[in-house]
Amino acid sequence: ESSGFRSLAVQQGTDLERDFRSLSERVNALRQTQTERIESLVAEANGLIQQIDDLNTRIVQLEYAGLSTSDAGSARSERYQSLDRLAQILPIRFREQANGAVDVFSDADFLVLSGEIQQLEIVGTGSGSDGFRIELSTTRHDLSRSGGEIRGLIEGRDEVLGGFLGQLD
Repeated sequence: ESSGFRSLAVQQGTDLERDFRSLSERVNALRQTQTERIESLVAEANGLIQQIDDLNTRIVQLEYAGLSTSDAGSARSERYQSLDRLAQILPIRFREQANGAVDVFSDADFLVLSGEIQQLEIVGTGSGSDGFRIELSTTRHDLSRSGGEIRGLIEGRDEVLGGFLGQLD
């Protein structure tokens, strides 16, 4: 009944609303940062896939021509580094062919196979304005939950931060 207490209650309610709004904005900014990191990882993975394919061609040519084994060895070492980095981004396995090229797979699908490649694409899910998944360009296989850094970022963005926003709402 006291106007002073009412005024204080209104002011505290206004402060609480401002704090909730500020917290929501900060979490959304973190989610946007995660989205940008995912986009960057997808671009990096695509560059590595292309590099592995290019190195396959170079290794096959060097070994077929019988040129210095150190040249082919250098290309093999570079390819191994690319495979190692790609394996950090998403789980892969690879198989070396008799000609020196490697085929690269993730889940049950190929990334590099006998001179053919698939790139990763970010595809909207239609659920919410910022929902997406990572698919392969040709087979449309979903790699979003396969593992690696990409999975960690997606889970952090959608489940941890998104879950917190859901509770905050």
